[in-house]
Amino acid sequence: MSLPKALQGDKWMRKTARTILPILVECAKNEKPITYSELDEIIVSRKLGHHVMHVAYGSPAGAVGDALHETDPNIPPLNALIVNKTGVPGKGCDPSLKRFLNT
Repeated sequence: MSLPKALQGDKWMRKTARTILPILVECAKNEKPITYSELDEIIVSRKLGHHVMHVAYGSPAGAVGDALHETDPNIPPLNALIVNKTGVPGKGCDPSLKRFLNT
């Protein structure tokens, strides 16, 4: 199976999307959301990347949602597991959630 288009490429956003996807699968298996800060801490602690401001993870998270939908529209948008400090996914997740709920 080839890599979904949303995850292909060498830009930081695509590389980071490929990095966070397995982390989100872990979160789903544990039935636990993750905050943007926790995501950053995991990436840095596992030496998968360097520290970035949490808002920078929005685009890679969206690419994960796009890739999952591209792979199979019945896969829940795991990017919704990334939440802000109040425990709510960012508004950038809305397109992924709407696509999933309408399929």
